[in-house]
Amino acid sequence: FFVEWGFQEHSSNQQLQAMQKIAEKYDFKIGVNWCDAWLFYDWITKYRPEVVTREDKLHAFEGEVQYLIDQVFNTTTGPTYDGHPIIYLFGGGPTPQEFEPIKDSSYLIPEGLKEPWFFRRAPIGGSQSTTGEVNYKYENTDWHKVKLEKPLVEGPFGWMPPRVRDASTEQYSKWDKYATSEDVVSYLDTLTKAINNESAQIKLRNSVVVPGMDNRGCAGWGTNFTFIPRENGKTYEDMWNFNVEHQEDIDVVYIASWNDYTEGHQIEPTMEDGYREIATTQKYAAQFKEEVPNEEETLQLPEELFHLRKKYNFLKKVGIQEDTLIPIQEKLNEIGQNISTQNFDIAKQGLQEVQEELTSLRSHIQKTSITFNLQTEGVKVQTSSNENVALNKPITTNSNNENAFYLVDGVDTDTSIWQGIGEDEYRIEIDLEDMYNLVRAEVISGTADETGMLTNFTLQYLDQGEWKDIPGGLIEENPTQNLDIKFSNSVTTQKVRVLCQDKGEGIVIREIKLFSNQFPQIDLKSPKKDETLLPDTPLKMIAHAFDRDGNIEKVEFYINERLVEEPVMYDSETEEYSVVIQGFDLGEHRIIAKAYDNQGAFTKSQEIQIRADLPLVNIAYKKPIVASSEMGDSPAIYAVDGEICDDLRWRTNVKDAEHWLEIDLMQVEEICGVEFITGYSNGGWAVKNMKLQAWDGEQWVDIPGLSVQENKKTQVNLLTEQPVQTNKVRFYSNDGTRGLRVREIKVLAYNKKPMVELVKPIEKSELGLGESLTIQVKAMDTDGEITKIELYEGEKLLDKEAIFDEALDQYTFTIEGVLQGSYQYTVKAYDNAGLWSKSSTLVVTVKGEEDSNISDSNEDENEGTEKNQDENSASSTVGQKEKIWIDNPNMVIKKVPQEAQKEYLKNTGKGTKEKVQRIPLDPLVDLQWKENKIKEPTLITLPIDQKKKDIDKEKVGIFYYKKDDDKWIYVGGILNEQKDSIIFTAVEPGIYAMMENQVYFEDLQQHWAQREIEVMASKEMVLGRDDGFLYPDQEITRAEFFALLARLVNIEPLRYTGEFQDIRGDEWYADVIQALVEEGVLLGNGQKEMKPNDRITREEMAVFITRMYQREKEISHIPFSLEIAEDSDQISDWAKEAVSFVSKQGFMTGFPSGHFEPKGHGTRAQAIVTMKRIYDRIH
Repeated sequence: FFVEWGFQEHSSNQQLQAMQKIAEKYDFKIGVNWCDAWLFYDWITKYRPEVVTREDKLHAFEGEVQYLIDQVFNTTTGPTYDGHPIIYLFGGGPTPQEFEPIKDSSYLIPEGLKEPWFFRRAPIGGSQSTTGEVNYKYENTDWHKVKLEKPLVEGPFGWMPPRVRDASTEQYSKWDKYATSEDVVSYLDTLTKAINNESAQIKLRNSVVVPGMDNRGCAGWGTNFTFIPRENGKTYEDMWNFNVEHQEDIDVVYIASWNDYTEGHQIEPTMEDGYREIATTQKYAAQFKEEVPNEEETLQLPEELFHLRKKYNFLKKVGIQEDTLIPIQEKLNEIGQNISTQNFDIAKQGLQEVQEELTSLRSHIQKTSITFNLQTEGVKVQTSSNENVALNKPITTNSNNENAFYLVDGVDTDTSIWQGIGEDEYRIEIDLEDMYNLVRAEVISGTADETGMLTNFTLQYLDQGEWKDIPGGLIEENPTQNLDIKFSNSVTTQKVRVLCQDKGEGIVIREIKLFSNQFPQIDLKSPKKDETLLPDTPLKMIAHAFDRDGNIEKVEFYINERLVEEPVMYDSETEEYSVVIQGFDLGEHRIIAKAYDNQGAFTKSQEIQIRADLPLVNIAYKKPIVASSEMGDSPAIYAVDGEICDDLRWRTNVKDAEHWLEIDLMQVEEICGVEFITGYSNGGWAVKNMKLQAWDGEQWVDIPGLSVQENKKTQVNLLTEQPVQTNKVRFYSNDGTRGLRVREIKVLAYNKKPMVELVKPIEKSELGLGESLTIQVKAMDTDGEITKIELYEGEKLLDKEAIFDEALDQYTFTIEGVLQGSYQYTVKAYDNAGLWSKSSTLVVTVKGEEDSNISDSNEDENEGTEKNQDENSASSTVGQKEKIWIDNPNMVIKKVPQEAQKEYLKNTGKGTKEKVQRIPLDPLVDLQWKENKIKEPTLITLPIDQKKKDIDKEKVGIFYYKKDDDKWIYVGGILNEQKDSIIFTAVEPGIYAMMENQVYFEDLQQHWAQREIEVMASKEMVLGRDDGFLYPDQEITRAEFFALLARLVNIEPLRYTGEFQDIRGDEWYADVIQALVEEGVLLGNGQKEMKPNDRITREEMAVFITRMYQREKEISHIPFSLEIAEDSDQISDWAKEAVSFVSKQGFMTGFPSGHFEPKGHGTRAQAIVTMKRIYDRIH
C-alpha cells in the first residue's frame, strides 16, 4: 500500500506513521506515492521558516529522500525490490535538470539496502480525432529517456488514463471530458509497449488498473470534471484482463485507487457496488501472481471480524469492566493477524470463541423497564422509536435566519425559539444531509402562554429537484402547541421545508422534529456471483430480508431489470424469501432483489451476475488418432483415453524437432476450446509451446486463441471467441528435441441437446373407451448418452417407466384404460450433461360409446370454409374455436405452416435500439387477395387466446413481416371493449402476427410513470434516444412533443418545404413538423419560427393537444370555463380555452395545490402519460 505523501511535517506523514504500525502488525508493506509538488508550495515554510526559495526547497528535497530511506525503507514494512527502495514520484516538483543532482547525491544507505529507485508518472497524452477515435502517445521526455550515461529515473508507472473525449452528448453532460473502457485498455497498450522498449533501460515495468473515475466529489479540481464509467465493473475487469494477458511484459500492477471517495475511484465496498471491486482485485491479482485465491475466507473472515469489533465496542460503551474486555481485544487482534497470514482455520476458531464470549457478556447486561403513568401531567409517552433526523442539521429560513438553528437544536424552551419577522409567507428549509424515509413530524410552536402558535402550514419534501407536499402534511387551523403529524404515506428525501401561511410577526416555533423509518435490509443469498447454469435448469433465487423498525411487506426479484412474476415464498424461520423460475436464455443475466417495508421504504440488494451456458464436452475422447511419433510404453492413444495420470501419457521421440497428433472427430464439430494436460502431476515437463489446429479441407490452420507460448503450467485451459467447424484437429508443438509428455488432450465443444421424436403415433390418435395407449419414442445423443426419459400429460409429469428395446433402439410407454376425453402428451429426453429436449405434442382423443362411430370431417369443414368466404362470409376458423373476422369478401386467410413459422419468427426484435422482447401469441396468418379482385385496406379482427392468463393485453399489437428487410414492422391494433380481440387494418398482403411487445428502458425501472410509458412504447409511440435510454425526467422539447402527437394519431411525415427560419430541413423533426402544419395542428409564432428545441410550456401543450383532438374527433366547438385553476390569471389569453378543455377532459391535471402552472415545463414522462390518457379516450 502507498500513502499519498508530501513531507515530514505534512499531515500525510502522520497517516504514513499510523499505517506503518498497522503494516507491522498485519505483515504487509507500506510506502509512498510522493506528491513532490507539495514540497514546492508555500506549505513547508509554515513549518520551516528558513525554507523560502526554490533552492531551499531543492535542498529540503534531498533531506526528505534521506528521511524516507531511514524511516520508511529501513524497516520491516518498507517496499523494496532486490534491495532497492521504490519511490514513486507523482510529478510537479523538481525539473529534470534539478532532479539529476538530487538523484546523484550521496545518501547514507543502511546495511541491507541499495540506492533508491525512482519512478515517475508515465508521460502519456491522448487526443480525439474528428472521427471520434482516441489515440494515446508516449512522450519521450527528459524524465523517461536515456540522459547522458544513464536514465534520469528507473522508469515510468501507469496512472489514471487521460480522459480526452468531449463530453457533449446527453449521457455525459455532467462532465467536461471522459474516457471509455476501450480507451483505458488502449492506454495500457501504449504503456506496455513503452515499458518494454529495450533502449529505455527500465528497471521495473509498472502497469496500472483503475475501477473508474468521477471527480465531481472534489469539485473537479476547481473547473475540470472528468469521468471514466465503471460500466458495472467492466472497466476494472478489462484493465486487469489486459495485465494478466500481458503478464510476461509487466512486473508490477499498480492499483490507482485511493479511498477518500471524492474522485470516484475507490475499490472499497459500497452500497451501490457491494464487494465487486474487492472480489475482482482478488481474482485477477491471484491470476497475475499465479496463485489460487480463497474467496470465501479472504473476504468473509475480515467481514466477520469487523462485526465482532462492533459488538466489542458496544459492550465497552455500556460499561462492561475493562479488565474483562482486554483479553477479548487481544484475541481480536490475534485473529486479524491470522487472517493476514492466511492461517484461516485458526482464525475461524478464534472468531467462534470470541462470538461465544461476547454473547455471554451481552446476556449479563441489566435491562430496565420503565412504566409511565398516563395520568401524570407533563409526561409525554413516545409511541415510536423513530430517530429525530432533523437534530442539529443545516437549516435556512427567509426570515430571522441567524436564529434558525434554534429550530433543530433539540431544546424545547422559551429561550430557544425562532420568531418570524414581517413576511407574508415563511419558508423553513432543513437539509438532512442524507436520504431518509420519513414517517412523521413534530412541530412545537408558540410560547409558554400559548401565543404565536402555528395555525396554517404545509410540510413539503424535495423529490428529484421538485418540491412536493408530504401526504398528510397540510395543516389548517392547528389547535395545539405540540403537534404530532403522522404522514399518510412515507416519503424518501434529503430536504424538507415548512411553508407557513400565517402572516405577521407573532409566529414562534420552538422545535421541528422529523422522524425516519429505517430502510429494510436485504441480501441476495442465491445464486452465487458468476455462477454458470444450464439454460433449461430451474433456478431458485433466495434473499434474506428484515426490517429493524417494522416488518417486510413484500420482496421482489428482478432479472435483467424485469420483474419476476412467479409467486415469492417466505420461510419464517430463516427470514428468507425465494422464487423459482424455469430456465434462462443463453448469455449473461443480472439479478437483484428488492425489499419493501410496512412504511413504503424499499432497498435493493447487491447485483449478482450469472451466466446461462451450454456445458462443454470433450469430443476427442477415444477418437481415432495419428501421431508424429510415440514411445513403445507410452503410445499416443493415451492422449485421448480420458485417464489423467503420470503412467498413462503419450511420449514423443526426443530426436524430433516438431511433434503433432491428429484426431479424427468422425463428423463435423464446432470447436470452442481445448484443455492441454502435459508433463507430470508434480509440475515438471510442461510443454512450453503448443497449439490446436483445424483441417480446412486443404491444410492445417491455427484456431484463434487456442495456442500458448513459453508455457510453464502442466494444465492449460483455452477458449476461442471464434468457434471453428471441422472434422479433424491437430495438436502441434515445436518444443524441439527434448520430447513431449502429454497426459491428455481434451477438445471442447458445446454439448448438443439430445434428440427425441415420436415414432408411433406421431401427431394424433383416437382410442375407444377403455383401450390402452402405447407411445413409442426414439431418443439419441450425438455427444453423450441418454440418461432419462419422461412422459408428460400437459405440464404434469406421469409416473410411467420407459421400456427400452435394444433391437429397435426405441423407448415405449404404456398407459392402461384411458378415460373418455382429449389428452396432450409430450416426451422429454435428458442427456448426461443435464440438457433435455421435448418431443412434438401427441393429441389423443378417447371416444365414448355414443360417439365412437363419428367420422373425421375436418377436411370437409376446411373446404367449406373457403366456400363460405366466396359467399361473402365474414369469418374464418383457421383451426381455432374463436373466429377471425375479415371485413372484405375479396380476401382469404391461411395459417402459416408450423415449420415455416420458426423461420419467420427468428428476427422478431431485429432493427430496434431499445431492449425489446416480442412474444408471438397466435399462429402466423397469411393474408391474400383473391385473384383479379381489387386490393383495398381491410379491417380484420384476430382473437386473443383467453387460456393464456399471463398476457399483458395492453401491450399486444399486430406486426407485418417485411420480406425484403427480413424484419417485422408494427402496424398497430386496437384492443376491443371486451379485451378478447385485436382489430387492425391490413393494407398489404402477406404474413401477419399478433405479438406481445415488451419494451424496456434501463432508466425507467421503479419510475412513477413506468407502466404508462412501457404501454405506449409497446405501440411504438414512444422511442428512446440513440443510446437506448428514455430520460423520463428530462424536460421535453417542442419537437419531441410534436413527434409524440404525430405518432399518437398516425400522421405520416411530409417533406419539409422550408417555411420556418429556425428549421433547415435535415433535422430529424423537420418532416414531422411539416405534416402537423399541413393538418392544422401547428401554426408557428407569426415570426416564421417554430422554436423546435425550446422547452415546451404546459399551456402550449394544452393548445396543441386541443387542436389535435378537434381534428381527430371532428369537434368544432370547445366548451370554456374560467374556473379551471387557482392560477387562471397566469394563463395566456390564447391558451385559456385549450387549458379549460384538457383540464375538464382529464388529459392534463393540475397540481395538488390547485394550480395549473401554465408557464411551467413538462417532463418527457408527464407528456407520455398525457398521451396515454388521450389514446385511451380516442379508442
